[in-house]
Amino acid sequence: MERAKRSKTLSAKDFDDLKKLHGHRCVTCGAREGRPDRRYRDQAVQLQRGHLDPEQPLTLENTIPQCQFCNRAYRNDFVFDAKGRVRSVASPRPVLRASPRVQEAVRDALEKKQEKPKEGR
Repeated sequence: MERAKRSKTLSAKDFDDLKKLHGHRCVTCGAREGRPDRRYRDQAVQLQRGHLDPEQPLTLENTIPQCQFCNRAYRNDFVFDAKGRVRSVASPRPVLRASPRVQEAVRDALEKKQEKPKEGR
């Protein structure tokens, strides 16, 4: 894995090592690779390269193993921490899919954030 850190690429071996480090489980939902998924019992879990931050390249430092279901569901809409928890939103798509009430709450929160005086000025 040291080689990948230097080269900033993620080889198949490096991804295998990363999966091993996480117990061959999806970091987001905990599903075990090769076993039936608890949500989709007729499909076996396949771990895929998931971005921690979709705005950054898919490097060893920016990759988590995610099952095909979590990787597809979260797409490039969220930024994750190393434990697979959502840290922030990376795309407006989740807000645009939300109810009008949630969209209005987001708009209000962003407007309030812009109205706050800058500290230290």
